[in-house]
Amino acid sequence: MTKPNDILIEITKEISELPALPDVILKSNALLSNPRSSITELGAVISSDQIIAAKIIRVVNSALYGFPGRISSINHALVILGFSAVKNILLTTAILSNFNLKQEIHGFSMQSFWRHSLATGCVAQVLALHTLQKNPDEAFVAGLLHDIGKIILTQTLPEKFYKAVEIAHNRNILIAQSEKEIFGFDHSIVGKLLAEKWNLPENLQATIAYHHHPQTLSPHSDLIKIVHAADIIARGLLIGHPGDKSIPIMDIKTWEHLNINDKEIDEILIESLDAIKKSEIFLEINN
Repeated sequence: MTKPNDILIEITKEISELPALPDVILKSNALLSNPRSSITELGAVISSDQIIAAKIIRVVNSALYGFPGRISSINHALVILGFSAVKNILLTTAILSNFNLKQEIHGFSMQSFWRHSLATGCVAQVLALHTLQKNPDEAFVAGLLHDIGKIILTQTLPEKFYKAVEIAHNRNILIAQSEKEIFGFDHSIVGKLLAEKWNLPENLQATIAYHHHPQTLSPHSDLIKIVHAADIIARGLLIGHPGDKSIPIMDIKTWEHLNINDKEIDEILIESLDAIKKSEIFLEINN
């Protein structure tokens, strides 16, 4: 029997051979970390990747942001939406462009997986606004990427991952549990390895690693709790498919920390469903 450590070493090697995120991400992040950077400089860097720039323009002109057909350049988008929103649209678009969204591996549909991930991102964005006043754009990306490790498992160990999916379905358990039985660890560990390879911000690395363990002590514990709750709510909405049909029990301390009352949960669900519908643009531009 292969030891978990040996499997992780194999996966780490495979991850090291994956393509890096586009240069436009690295260059944009460098500019965004410099308070003296200008809109003109950042706009020029993003516009240098014509394919990604065109996708960003489509997103900002979609119903998601409410400016249909009014924004014609990256610079204009930066002025209207701000650096944070455009940065996260850029990251989302670049990451989705890295994967074949039409692929289906042993019945595991990438399209359906990303629908669940987008739904989690949308719920996280709404929760961030309603509860802990975190950056909603960061919450969206954190929710979108929380299960990214599953994608790596489909690419590196597809037969074993399918077995984990099959066990989860047959026994009606969470896929994280069946992954531990098959691999000795779950997708959150693998996702963290990919996040490190891509040099994603620490807050995203933390939510990817700990979204199943929201009581983990971390400087990013609020964001981890938001994504934990968003994942469960998105599962309850039955949008997309995360690889199992189970809905985990909400961590009670997380729910208390978010401090959501009955009236707010109705508002959160309505706003989330609206955002999820509008977020389909991300799948449309990458198909």
